[in-house]
Amino acid sequence: MLTKIEAEGKEGAAGFDATGKVRWKIDVPIESVGLVPQTGAVIWIETRTDVVDAASGAARAELATYVRTRKAYGRPPPPVPPGVPADVILAYATSGYPIAHQVESAVARAAGPWGADARNGDVSVVDRKTGEKKTIGHVSGTIEQLMPTRGGAFLAVRETSSMRTHVFRTDLDDGKPHDALFTLPGWCTLDTGEHDALRLATCDKGLFDVRGAGTPSFVPRQIIAFEIEPADIEGPDGTAFHARCGLKPPVTLGTPKTGPSPAQDDPDYDRHTSSDGALEARFGPRVSDEYTERVSLSGTSTRVEILRTAGAQRVRFLDQGELVQSFSFHPGGMLVVSGVTTVKIWNPQDGALARTLPGDRFTITDDGRWLFVSSPSDIAIYEWSSMRLVGRWAGSYRGGGISANGSFAMLREVAPTPGTFSHHVVGIRVVDLRWRNTRLSVRMADAGFAFSPDERTFALAPVAVQPFPISERLAPRIELIDLAIGLPMPSLEAAGGAKRPFFAKSGDVVGFHTPGGVRLVRRSDGRIVDVRAFEEAGRCAIFAVTPEGEFEGDPSGALGFRRGSDLRTSEVVIDGPLVESRRRKDLVAALLTGP
Repeated sequence: MLTKIEAEGKEGAAGFDATGKVRWKIDVPIESVGLVPQTGAVIWIETRTDVVDAASGAARAELATYVRTRKAYGRPPPPVPPGVPADVILAYATSGYPIAHQVESAVARAAGPWGADARNGDVSVVDRKTGEKKTIGHVSGTIEQLMPTRGGAFLAVRETSSMRTHVFRTDLDDGKPHDALFTLPGWCTLDTGEHDALRLATCDKGLFDVRGAGTPSFVPRQIIAFEIEPADIEGPDGTAFHARCGLKPPVTLGTPKTGPSPAQDDPDYDRHTSSDGALEARFGPRVSDEYTERVSLSGTSTRVEILRTAGAQRVRFLDQGELVQSFSFHPGGMLVVSGVTTVKIWNPQDGALARTLPGDRFTITDDGRWLFVSSPSDIAIYEWSSMRLVGRWAGSYRGGGISANGSFAMLREVAPTPGTFSHHVVGIRVVDLRWRNTRLSVRMADAGFAFSPDERTFALAPVAVQPFPISERLAPRIELIDLAIGLPMPSLEAAGGAKRPFFAKSGDVVGFHTPGGVRLVRRSDGRIVDVRAFEEAGRCAIFAVTPEGEFEGDPSGALGFRRGSDLRTSEVVIDGPLVESRRRKDLVAALLTGP
């Protein structure tokens, strides 16, 4: 049985059994190599991803892929997605995304014996049994993804250079490359009917009727256009939602307990402003390069400069006594500064040092009640008002947050990111501050979390651990944990991705942010309300809608109702009696008040 794969420098790889005996070698230049236990195959990466059988070292050409500019690591893949055969290799790009999800050149359709492949713009189908390849077309530009239809008669090719999707036939037997049957704007997926006949293309630009593709007079017909750009939505108290569309005046849906929160600028790395806007903190003058390299590579100054925001007049310097790594204002006005070995709390008004704590990282909770201080060996939690030490936990952690009454804390376990001086999240831990025990520990990162107001439930948006995430990550579901016993509860699925969960009505209603807005789910009966906002005709509009078509607010043409079931011919109306018959008052409030 093969137990280990090792790369031999950049010149090849070898497979070893349990006794350490070399079973086979591969003598080709490689970038990385890995064993995939679920499939019994080995992958190694250069610009071509080759696949061999783990037991014999024999090539599995039917699963070979070509990766244009990506390097990949052989790692155990995630669970195989529905509709993908279990023997398909899922390799990972350095970005952390599965190559099989982006390039998909090794993903064979579930209903047949072939896969798809793209090299140098040539699009081919590959017989998985024989490895025989047949070129079906060519695309000028960088290919991002290959997506065969369920029956395999058509292949959608997503091309990033011009952000278009090209559709080819796969069942032509003349062996010649053909032009695409048609090309659609944006990224599209194909829906087929009986005998794999094309029916509908769902694109990020809209829906297209693609029936009759391949006939001389065929032209894709757009049914619905998606022209609406979603706006940022916030629900600070769970009873109302505020939306901002750029510099347009904000709009509100529901009856808020508090007014809209002021717009927050993205924090700069090298400067921060106090909550009252009166003071600004910046890195002080740079110390010598020799001193910087000798002491630390993470900072450039041992001082923090305090200025008045009106006129940028300098107030004073605060001398940390070591290189400054980060700093931030507490909502109460104090300035917290982390150095190489200490975290210090300063009064920026008079320059007085209030407290010195051991550590090199800190996190202040949003409400200012708690302070996390981390070191390479542990993390401590302090109650801000008294600076009482609540607890200390061994390990490399960063502070996440604390529940409303201070009973539970969420900690993020971190690990060094290879080749950098930074860290990345590798685990989530929820601890009981009263009894000092652990209620949850998972090897995942997160796209947000929340404690219910009654401290009974913990919501987590779990995402895979990625040392080098290149974009915002979304979770496939919201996991719910019963904090009384530390066991999972029924999760909330999020097909389009989810982040930043929150609770309303003590915990019965769970909300989370989606790419299009905010979704609210009442756990007692599963009722759903989606909140959407967008800029339209120079103003910001916001509305809520249920899957049944009931809505509240101002859709401004974004919500349409179809008269009939035929996607081709049924009229879609955006105003008038049919639309108004679906309008409801206080839709969000009714969700919160219960069934």
